[in-house]
Amino acid sequence: MTWHIAGATDGAQAFFTWTDRAGLWGARVLEDGTVVNLGGTRIHAQPFIGDHAIGYDGKQFIVAWLRLPINPGGPVTAMASRVARDGTILDPDGFVVAPTDGNATYATVTRDGDGSRVGWISYEHSEQFVYSRVTSTGSPGPVTRDVISNLERNIAQRLPVAISVDGAPKAFCEDNGFYGQTKPILVQGIGPCNEPGAPIRDNGISNARFPGAAYGAGILALGWLEDGSGIVHVKLGDSSAFSLGGSGEELALGFDGTLFHAVWLTKTAPRQLVEQRFAPTGTLIDSAPLSIAPAIGAFAIACPGGRCIVAFQDADGVAAKLLPIADASTVETRIELARNENEETGARVAAGPEDGYLVAWKDNRTDPSARSIYAVRVGVDGTILDSPALSVLATEAQNFAISATARHYVIASSKTWIAPEASAIRLVRIDAATGAVLDAPPIQLQSATIPEEPGISCEASQCLVAWRTTNETYAQRIGDNGIPIDPSPFVVGSSQGRVSVTHDNAGHYLLSWGEFAVRVDAATGSILDSPPLALGDGMGDVFGNASASNGSDFLVTWSRNPNKLLGARITATGNVLDPNGFVVASTWGFSALSTLTIDNYLSCWSEARDGECGIYGGTIGTNGSMVPPNGAPYITVPCDGAYEIFAPAGGGAASHRDGRALLVYDRFGTRTRRIRGQLLGP
Repeated sequence: MTWHIAGATDGAQAFFTWTDRAGLWGARVLEDGTVVNLGGTRIHAQPFIGDHAIGYDGKQFIVAWLRLPINPGGPVTAMASRVARDGTILDPDGFVVAPTDGNATYATVTRDGDGSRVGWISYEHSEQFVYSRVTSTGSPGPVTRDVISNLERNIAQRLPVAISVDGAPKAFCEDNGFYGQTKPILVQGIGPCNEPGAPIRDNGISNARFPGAAYGAGILALGWLEDGSGIVHVKLGDSSAFSLGGSGEELALGFDGTLFHAVWLTKTAPRQLVEQRFAPTGTLIDSAPLSIAPAIGAFAIACPGGRCIVAFQDADGVAAKLLPIADASTVETRIELARNENEETGARVAAGPEDGYLVAWKDNRTDPSARSIYAVRVGVDGTILDSPALSVLATEAQNFAISATARHYVIASSKTWIAPEASAIRLVRIDAATGAVLDAPPIQLQSATIPEEPGISCEASQCLVAWRTTNETYAQRIGDNGIPIDPSPFVVGSSQGRVSVTHDNAGHYLLSWGEFAVRVDAATGSILDSPPLALGDGMGDVFGNASASNGSDFLVTWSRNPNKLLGARITATGNVLDPNGFVVASTWGFSALSTLTIDNYLSCWSEARDGECGIYGGTIGTNGSMVPPNGAPYITVPCDGAYEIFAPAGGGAASHRDGRALLVYDRFGTRTRRIRGQLLGP
């Protein structure tokens, strides 16, 4: 799956870059549409890449990106690499432009004399645009923080677009905040990033989002989308703004030497990438937008010579098209830049009623956004029993969880990007003995608001499914036949992250989220703890909840920033044995928890430690002791970016059977991501 696309030109060719789960890639496209390096050349192998951008400094291309921390909670680093016009990567490892003290987003690159200006939005400075000048030799300068005094303008800035205007770098931002101390009126619009004396209320652009900009024929074209409606507007220089013939969700502008091109992604389904051309005088060349191609999301425009080229993500990969010149009105055929590779992410595993496990994951083979679910049964010796994999859900799977009754595996999934009136949790049962998928279409549990991040735990003849919404956590019991036992979902508590569900085989379910837990009577559905049990002191950021039971008591683990994986034991009667939790490991990240025996639990998590990236873990006794202290490596590789290991969906999924556990995780290969498994125990 492609996350972001950027483009630039040296005048003779376009250079498009994109990020996916295997790193940062680039491909050069000539003015006639010839792709110089089909499939792309990897610029950087580090998969922890946030927003990126590309520019041309007169000698070479500069690609800049925001490197995300390997461990959650760490600082973001602004990085860059120079790429020669012939495609040679001059800085294969990249170089540090500037470390940040916290979060940063929305990278930009634009020419600045004989160098480049690399910019980004700094959250450590109240969402303000900052930048560093990088020379053509790759030497970064100090970070310039043109943060305007709050007495003059208290504006949060986002989505910067940077261009060169007669050799001078210019950046424009989406602004959202309060203008002036004497006129506290909430405004939103487009304006120059951090330039005193040019507040957005004075340039005629308000109620605006998603800026786009291009410069040509001595005229600056600034475009934006109207907030809410998405109507596309353009302003040429100091002239009045005018509207184009459509509405969109993102916008980019280019100039081919004669005409300006506005490209946007339509709001309504099926989503299309469209464009509309206009002259420097403001005359519309196209009475209505021209269709470019069906597209998924990311796109960019670059205009070498006298031709504009747009690169975009579609169902088959990353592609490009030549946009029509002045005397034409037909968008030319698709040009392939890179083809989608099959990706497997977000694995889950459950021990089943037969001798084995079910491993399920999200996949992009039928949904290019990696939102379909596939599964295989795995024997106790690690043998895969289903080939090809079982198709469980074809599309729209966001988060999911697995458990098993006496006969069936049960997968609970939430949908993605849906309207509240269509929201639901979807259930699919799989026959544990034969692998037959029993529910097509899936069983739907209706929710009053959009449900997210379901959890599920099953006893022999029923399951408890739970999920969170914006404000509350819900649950509902379901029979092994797929029929709801409770006529409607019931509220179990507030919403503070993903909910984990387990049971003790003695008539109790335990639901836990954040630093709270609630027991539910399996026979009646009654909530046994009101208010919920408090596991921690509520201090710090908390996420990554996991839970398990040894048949009599419960164990819950959760991560808290900074750098603590905590645990708490809870008795069947609701007594919290470890108020404020005990330390499982000195890390902050996603974790998984499973029962090994009546005396031991298995805890595992993803972490970068001493240059090794992978999954660490250990056993937790019923007395709350961690062996070994702080955990030991289960599966690791050097943190070189090419073969990163990730514990999926948060930290690794593990399930047990008679003292053994199957640990499943995501691992990057050269270009894509695959699900791997490892048996632990005797």
